[in-house]
Amino acid sequence: MGARQRHRGESFQSSQGKSNDNNVTLTLDDTDEDKQSTSHNDHRKKKKSVDKIPASFTLISVTVLITLTLLFVRYMDLRLPEALMESDIPSKPESFIEERARRDLHQLTKVGVRVSGSIATDLITVQQFEEILAKIQENVSSGWSIEKSVQRPTGSFWIEDDDGQTSSYSKIANVIAKLEPSDPAFRTNNGILLNCHFDTKPGCPGATDNMISCVVMLEVLRVLSSKPLLVNQIRNPIIFLFNGAEEFGLQGAHGFIRGKEEDPTDERWGHPWAQNLSVFINLEGAGGGGREILFQAAGGTKKQTGWLLQAYKQSPHPYGSVIGEEAFTSGLVPSDTDFRVFRDYKSLPGLDIAYIKNGWVYHTKWDVLSEIPSGSVQHMGDNSLEMAKYLSTLDFNGLEDSAEQVVFFDVLGVFLITYSKTVGIVINVLISLGTIGVIIFVGGWTLKSFLTYATYLGSTLLAWGVGAGVAALVAVMLNGSGYPKPFYSYPSLALILFGLPAVIGETLTYAICLKGSPKDTWLAGKLSVAVLLLGVTFFTRGAYVFLPPLIFGVIPWVSLRYLMRGWPKTIMIFYILLGELIPLILSSYLIFTLTDVFVPILGRAGSEMNGNLFFGVALSAIICIISAPGLISLFVNYDKKVLTILLLISVLLLNPMIVFGFLGKIPYQEKTPMRITINDVQRIWYSDNGTISKSENGYWFWPLDADTDNLFPELAKTVEEIGSAYDEILDYENCPDLYCKQPFLWPTTNRVKKVHWIPKSYPLPQEITDWARMHVVYQNGSSELGQRHFTLEFSGPQHATIVLSPKRGWDANITIQAMGENLPVEKAGKIQWKGRKVYFIYHGRGNVVEPFRMDVNLVRTSGDEEDEHVLDVQQSALFFDVTENTTTTEFFDFMGRFPSWIFPGMSWTAVMKMYTIK
Repeated sequence: MGARQRHRGESFQSSQGKSNDNNVTLTLDDTDEDKQSTSHNDHRKKKKSVDKIPASFTLISVTVLITLTLLFVRYMDLRLPEALMESDIPSKPESFIEERARRDLHQLTKVGVRVSGSIATDLITVQQFEEILAKIQENVSSGWSIEKSVQRPTGSFWIEDDDGQTSSYSKIANVIAKLEPSDPAFRTNNGILLNCHFDTKPGCPGATDNMISCVVMLEVLRVLSSKPLLVNQIRNPIIFLFNGAEEFGLQGAHGFIRGKEEDPTDERWGHPWAQNLSVFINLEGAGGGGREILFQAAGGTKKQTGWLLQAYKQSPHPYGSVIGEEAFTSGLVPSDTDFRVFRDYKSLPGLDIAYIKNGWVYHTKWDVLSEIPSGSVQHMGDNSLEMAKYLSTLDFNGLEDSAEQVVFFDVLGVFLITYSKTVGIVINVLISLGTIGVIIFVGGWTLKSFLTYATYLGSTLLAWGVGAGVAALVAVMLNGSGYPKPFYSYPSLALILFGLPAVIGETLTYAICLKGSPKDTWLAGKLSVAVLLLGVTFFTRGAYVFLPPLIFGVIPWVSLRYLMRGWPKTIMIFYILLGELIPLILSSYLIFTLTDVFVPILGRAGSEMNGNLFFGVALSAIICIISAPGLISLFVNYDKKVLTILLLISVLLLNPMIVFGFLGKIPYQEKTPMRITINDVQRIWYSDNGTISKSENGYWFWPLDADTDNLFPELAKTVEEIGSAYDEILDYENCPDLYCKQPFLWPTTNRVKKVHWIPKSYPLPQEITDWARMHVVYQNGSSELGQRHFTLEFSGPQHATIVLSPKRGWDANITIQAMGENLPVEKAGKIQWKGRKVYFIYHGRGNVVEPFRMDVNLVRTSGDEEDEHVLDVQQSALFFDVTENTTTTEFFDFMGRFPSWIFPGMSWTAVMKMYTIK
């Protein structure tokens, strides 16, 4: 045993030190048996010369493989089902029909922007839903019952985001339909909820975000109710919630499950149809059609989501990954969905599904029907219909409770793989240990062998670091040259900008550390991925991405050693490439998905996101760790000088040619625009006696895109006022004014540290500024007694934020009067202002004019000066529904002068007032 191990250890080292002659010498099948079978020296020399493959052959083979792989993966990624027409109904009577859904989508979006609380949303769109539902009711088949309801709830709740906030609402609009068997004997109390929202952000028509999901639900209802119900088929009721207030605080969903109805004598919380729900499916949109992705599957008392994912497996077009779920819950995606509300406030298990393709149109004027490709509605419709059918017949009483999480991912949109986290850990550990064991079995157990293994791991760690470091260097160079996100409109170019230099850097590092040995490079990559898999498998369910390089890489290698000894190297290289093909396909599929998600997000992630650095390093890490190592081994015996020159050319010549010559200084285009949120703001300070002590007027830039101010010189060519813009750095805890005098829509202290202000000489019209006001309608108590009570009443438009900060040494108990629910004091104070707690409240109301009241109870907890004021209040009135009565002609003119690659449409007028209360 010992002698055989020594021979293996010596064989393991035999490939190092080969000449770097730009010919690829494959040594993956070097074994003791190979060496013993060639006893004559001249025969060995002859065989060695035959084994060499021209470098051009290898380069062409790998290039063709990568090109064909990328084309194939992109085809699978963009593949959509055929859109069914009404003419297909006779042959497919139980199928989802895209043509009918598109007709509904056209009708429901032609009203334009639908901000919650506006006439377009709360009245016109609600009426249109009622008309469509009434027509579906007229054609319902025997055995079915369809009811519809319009809900206008009031409520408040806590949202755990950044610093946290209270989301408060009154009389917002929801439209609800319920499909169930008309005979009570054939229905259960296990309701299935399908949810969408039909409100939009200001300036956005919202075809994909999110009316497309609503018309999918309408068509699912239409199809299900058109088939007669079988007598012996028991069905769970299906609730279709079309909620009208999601964009500003997830209020429509909460109103359905926890809001109070208009009848003050009704003691129930939530809509009556929300009382017996067992599962939900949330349909969302953050792009412009394409395929929709499953990115969350969790929640509820039945935390085991295996049965829930089994429902998704019924979908004919599965697309989803647990990586998306982990990225979303980690905060990498700066968005939220109604999924949070149903999970946290109803303890329901559910699926979160959203369109992500063409994410540049998200929250812009380009989110229109014409941007949605044919087959997109069919894709979500087919999936939703099959899930609804499956869940409507599921026996929920037979489901077992479990805290087990699930690993899930699709394979090229063809099928979905699911298994429990425990099974995943077992698989990962077995594959990683099996790979390590095979490599050690072949290489031997000697001290020299283990030193080689350590060299492998150290070389790979250095190679990965160099690959990521080269990409980071490119990012720094681009930032320093004033070229932010040059790949923004053409994401595939990031493969050349960051991926190519990273791969060359990784190859050069391996060539130096492992002396140009293809065999050692290949083994080093596999061994390191196996160790990495073992290390991360207990921390992330996304560790499955490291399995393909091991499973599909090691099997061909073992076959080469024991089944293909003596085969021509030209045949064997194709066998190696075949072993790397599946990992390359799956990693490319992952890269396309992450690109679809994160490149558009870079344009709306706030002032703190360095797009070049984030995306460059992330992309290079995936390529260097998962995609490239198996193929890199074919190039490490190139001359190191050649590799160095190629690296320098890619970084210093090729990239500048692409960026400066092709992409240019401005990475945005009309349909991939830079988003700018601009407020026409008047900031007013009131003294203790109610008189105005100070006032400021200006245009306030809320930088959704971190590179906004980098392009100010370019913007100033058409919008000269930008030349006078200055930065306001936000140090929220130490600013002179509460919340740094910023009229934010929601807490943004983690994502926005810098805003821009353009002073202007003229104020807003008085009828606009007077619309926003605060009254202290009641107060009692005294500072001497250590207790104060205030009832504050706020008047203004449909949307407002209130920020409160009690004096240091005082604690607040805040009650939204309409609900009688306290703001959770224990969760406030994540951010403080001058050592004082800060409470952030957003309030949105429906199209009903009424004031907003809250009770504030202050209790002194420590001694402090009694003659100072006890409460600071910031009121920001946000005029989202932009009309001639809520904005000025100067503001319209200002926004109209921006170039076509800027989208300033998500902008509004804001009045911010600062009060002090003694």
